[in-house]
Amino acid sequence: EVQGVVAFEIELATKAPKTPAALPILSVSAAPPSTRTDQLQIDCAWRYPTNVKGSGELKLTPRWDSFAGEVGPSWCLEATAFCVLGEQTCSLPCHKELDFILDLGDSKPRWSQVKVLLTVWDEVVLRVCRSAFFGQAWLPPITVLAEGKLELPLLHQGEVGELLLEASWKYPAGPESNLESQGSLTLKNLVVRGVNGPAYLEVRVLHQCG
Repeated sequence: EVQGVVAFEIELATKAPKTPAALPILSVSAAPPSTRTDQLQIDCAWRYPTNVKGSGELKLTPRWDSFAGEVGPSWCLEATAFCVLGEQTCSLPCHKELDFILDLGDSKPRWSQVKVLLTVWDEVVLRVCRSAFFGQAWLPPITVLAEGKLELPLLHQGEVGELLLEASWKYPAGPESNLESQGSLTLKNLVVRGVNGPAYLEVRVLHQCG
């Protein structure tokens, strides 16, 4: 059972599948050139309930026939599920501190399983339309963060701008907690460049769960 899944990271890589979740590249008949695209399309199907109480099943089916990109027999597609550890929002620019106390509930937490997704939305449309965001950026792994300034490319079907911010990571969390399972992430002085119009930032701290 996986509860609270809110995001999936899908990676097409040149490596042999390591887990049953890795989907092998299959030989399929190519679609006509006029209908092929360099963006891999994936059909998604959700089923709930299932035979296992409290669980649902998500099926991802890559459409290789319409994919114009280069792939090979040793390539695989890996899907990783994430749950939310923390979430905060603010209007941009934002000079206040966004603080996250993260708890993995383990005396030896695997912080490498934590990722931070930053999404810049059109503040007028907000999240009414799923594709109305300006762009997204990923924070570098928190375990290698040193207190300082970052310039992250803002991506949405290509690079559309930059997200500037200061980030720091502390483990253990310090005065806020003496638990070995907790760390503290702080973001501040967040500014976006290359985006026209009022912008709104959503920060999601994600923990790998499947």
